[in-house]
Amino acid sequence: MSFWDRLTKKLAIDPGSERLRISDGEKIIFNQPSKISINTDLQKVTGIGLNTITIEKIIYPVNNVMQDFYAFENLLRGSTTQSIVEKKWFQSSFWMYLSIPTTITEVEKRAYRDSAEHAGASAVNMLFQSCAAAVGLNILFKKKDFVLVDFSASKVEITIFINSLIKDGQSTTIGTWKIRKVIKNHIFRTTKEILNNEELDTIINHLAKETKYISFRGKQILKDEVIEILEKYFYFIEDEILELFERASSDPQIHKALANGIFFTGGGSEIKWLVDRIAKMIKLNYVISSNPTLDNINGITEVMNNPKKFEDYLMV
Repeated sequence: MSFWDRLTKKLAIDPGSERLRISDGEKIIFNQPSKISINTDLQKVTGIGLNTITIEKIIYPVNNVMQDFYAFENLLRGSTTQSIVEKKWFQSSFWMYLSIPTTITEVEKRAYRDSAEHAGASAVNMLFQSCAAAVGLNILFKKKDFVLVDFSASKVEITIFINSLIKDGQSTTIGTWKIRKVIKNHIFRTTKEILNNEELDTIINHLAKETKYISFRGKQILKDEVIEILEKYFYFIEDEILELFERASSDPQIHKALANGIFFTGGGSEIKWLVDRIAKMIKLNYVISSNPTLDNINGITEVMNNPKKFEDYLMV
């Protein structure tokens, strides 16, 4: 290994809508909310992740795909600086491995690369999130033919794999953020109460229980009433999945993928009743990841540690 190679750190990065996760190949060294705070008078970044200043303007750079180039660059630069303590005469450069949305445009792909380079990367490799999650789930080569549903904060992304390669994919911008907002708005219209995040989490969890009413702040609302307002969103997600299946039906191997079932990953998969409801109409076997929030970062880390094995999946 050359002197300059020793000064290059490899970082695996999962730039999620809700959390940014960074691994150095051995452990996760950054796992905080994907947000920054900005002083609008000074046009200066004042905090990232857990250290954002709530009274200032808060920006979430990633919503489905990157929404704010400047904010994402500062989030990435700040997170790497915060998580890596240099003890050398020369500061290390970074070789970044990023997972990016599967249903992404070339322009959006370029934005991720440019942001990483502006944040200090001397080299950038990118991998589709569905591939990273499939590696994290240990199904990319083991199952080969399967359907992966990434249920995240900002989107539900569906990808069909045939012979360990992406056959087709589709994405909808209805994720857990949207579902939470719909529930919160309904309760405000019904009771004039504005829920905080903890109360909203409690109500979402109660929707899975065998109860007629949900109680909070001394009030009650019908559980079925809340579920009913979500129905159109569930149908929309299901329609996206069925449309993708129909589009891929000309491939004879699609039946093998469907027979292997659907694998759910992403933070939304932790809410089991949401997954159950989405899968109910499709009538296929399904598996929920045992660690859905970490599949992506675990997968991109494995790819970074074994680049030769996954060279056909990496974009340089």
